[in-house]
Amino acid sequence: MHQIAVTTDEVPQAAVVSISGEFDMSAVTDVERQIRPIEDRVPVLVVDLRAVSFLDSSALRLVVELDAHARTRGRRLVLVRGPDEVQRVFRITRLDHQLEFVDHPTDLARPTRRDA
Repeated sequence: MHQIAVTTDEVPQAAVVSISGEFDMSAVTDVERQIRPIEDRVPVLVVDLRAVSFLDSSALRLVVELDAHARTRGRRLVLVRGPDEVQRVFRITRLDHQLEFVDHPTDLARPTRRDA
């Protein structure tokens, strides 16, 4: 059984969801259950991937869905870069050019999304 921990912290204008462990198919439901109630309450949803050790296609799909949901509502999804093995998944899928990434949860002032 995979271990995952999800914590949320609401700050002015943003909610930070920190994920640690293996973010895979078995964890997606837990992560989604934490995020869905708060994603429309704040203009910026930050998903912190720094402590994620593994990310699979199910987790990637959820991230893309969260980004699409935020965009349709005029909100932002910001991802805090994970370890190299996690960021590699975003590079391979070229999502690193579509999603907004920062190095730290406090780096929200400057978007780094590269829209085509």
